[in-house]
Amino acid sequence: MPNKFENGYSLENQPNNESENKLEKQSIDKGKDESVESEKTLSESIIEKLAQKNKNIAEDLNNIESWLNEKRIQIQKEEEEDIEQKLKDRENLIPQAKEKSELLAKAQNLLENINELQVLGKLKGPDVTEKINKLKINIADLEKQQLEVDQEIGAIEGNPKILERLINEAKKEDIERTIKNEIQPEWQELESQVDQLAESIKELADKKEYYIGPVEQSDRNLADALSDLKRFIHKDKDLGKLYDNFNDNLNDIRRHIDDPKMVPPEEVEKALYEAAKQHGLVAYCKIRPLDELFEKYKNAYSKSSKIKEEMKPLDDEEAVLTEQYKIIISKAWEVRNKIEELTGQEQKHYGPGSLIDRLNKKIRDFSEDYKRKYYRNEAEMKSKMLDSTLTSIWRKGGGYEAVAVNPKAREAKEERKEVQGEQKKSQEEQKETKEEEEK
Repeated sequence: MPNKFENGYSLENQPNNESENKLEKQSIDKGKDESVESEKTLSESIIEKLAQKNKNIAEDLNNIESWLNEKRIQIQKEEEEDIEQKLKDRENLIPQAKEKSELLAKAQNLLENINELQVLGKLKGPDVTEKINKLKINIADLEKQQLEVDQEIGAIEGNPKILERLINEAKKEDIERTIKNEIQPEWQELESQVDQLAESIKELADKKEYYIGPVEQSDRNLADALSDLKRFIHKDKDLGKLYDNFNDNLNDIRRHIDDPKMVPPEEVEKALYEAAKQHGLVAYCKIRPLDELFEKYKNAYSKSSKIKEEMKPLDDEEAVLTEQYKIIISKAWEVRNKIEELTGQEQKHYGPGSLIDRLNKKIRDFSEDYKRKYYRNEAEMKSKMLDSTLTSIWRKGGGYEAVAVNPKAREAKEERKEVQGEQKKSQEEQKETKEEEEK
């Protein structure tokens, strides 16, 4: 039998509190979720609206900016057109001002002459008075017109932008006049000197060509004589011991002479005897075959030296041409630096590079001329000697650095280096002084 409570309800009819609490909690959680979701949706909506609004504002600002830029361009264009028109007006007014000034001077001169003759009593009558009055009216009218024209010109030139333009044009005209009257003649003189230098190089190369055969033959004879001497020493059963030392001594001598091919006979003998001393073989250096080979070498050296002596004037001539080349390159840099200082712009047309191109072209033209005048082998030999002579002068004249490095920049670099050296020295002295004070 079911239990009874005082209120008359049985236990079975009592509500399930745990289940109801669970449902109530779920309902509350659901409400919270819906509330959060609603808030999130609202927040996103606000952000989207703000983003769209900012986008619209940005578009408006961009449109206004574009409009303003267009207006600025239009205003600038109108100002430039106005300046151009005023400059044209000024150009038209200047001849008028000049004409009025000439007419005024003429009228004043006529009036002065009439007055002088009238004072002397040589001009009388009513017609004189009439002419004087007419001249005075014309003078007054011309003075008025001249004043008006001068004021108009003054008003135009009073515009700061027009005044700046006129000053810049005057400077430009002054620069162009300086270049035309002073620098261009100097440059044309350098071009003429380059042409003459090319002719001199050709003449020198032609003289050198005469010695090509004799020099090559004498060099071969000298080399053969030395080879025979070395071969004998190398094969001899006693002297062969000192061959390596002898060869080393020769190589050491070559490093200390101007022409490695031309080792003097006395130096060859010295190299041999120094090697012989190391091996105790000095007595063996007196054998007859060795003396004969030494004599052959001495004769070959003598003939080669004679030819080289004959060519010395050509070397002196090349030295003179090299100095001329150096002077041309130096002056070319001076011209280029002058123009760049005047214009404030780099001038590639002027400078050593342009003159070197001109010189090379002249030499190429000579080579082409050889091809037309001589057989192939002779033309090639002449061209080879021509190129060799030009290359020698170019190298002795400073090579690539002389043409590519502006002396002005080099001097500035050296000055900076000197200043840096002085600063470093000063810092070291200060450091030493500080260390001494701390001690």
